[in-house]
Amino acid sequence: MRWRQQGAERWPGWAVWALAIGLFMALWLYCADLFPWAADYPKSLRIPAARWITAVTKWLLNDATFGIFTFSEFTRFIAALLDVPYRFVLSLISTGFLRGEGSQAVQILPPLSWVAVIGCGAILGQRAGGRRLAALVVGCLAFVLVFGQWQSAMVTLASIL
Repeated sequence: MRWRQQGAERWPGWAVWALAIGLFMALWLYCADLFPWAADYPKSLRIPAARWITAVTKWLLNDATFGIFTFSEFTRFIAALLDVPYRFVLSLISTGFLRGEGSQAVQILPPLSWVAVIGCGAILGQRAGGRRLAALVVGCLAFVLVFGQWQSAMVTLASIL
């Protein structure tokens, strides 16, 4: 047997949502006045999640060990692994390859020019999705170039590649 009769009208989806949101708003606005016991959650039933998270974080940072290394050493190792490809791509498209550090650094190899980066983007766009994607990539990179945001955009691009 069917749950609704033949020919019975059904409310449109937007009307059901509007009614539900309206009821929720009315209860939210007037609940504290009509039912004060429902508006104030008892302190005895609150979960001390902030305290628990703080305790776990302090334990991880100060006391957690995996035998031959600590949790902090593990996270530093993962960061160092991720830093290698990031520095390579950053050098390739933004800063160039440098020898030395800080103000004493000397550029050994310059970064790729904007023409090369846009060309590589066009080739990758062509391979991935055809001419339309290649044109979109060229247009977006040209937009960044024309408005003088090339350097910061290349740093951002290096961090997500």
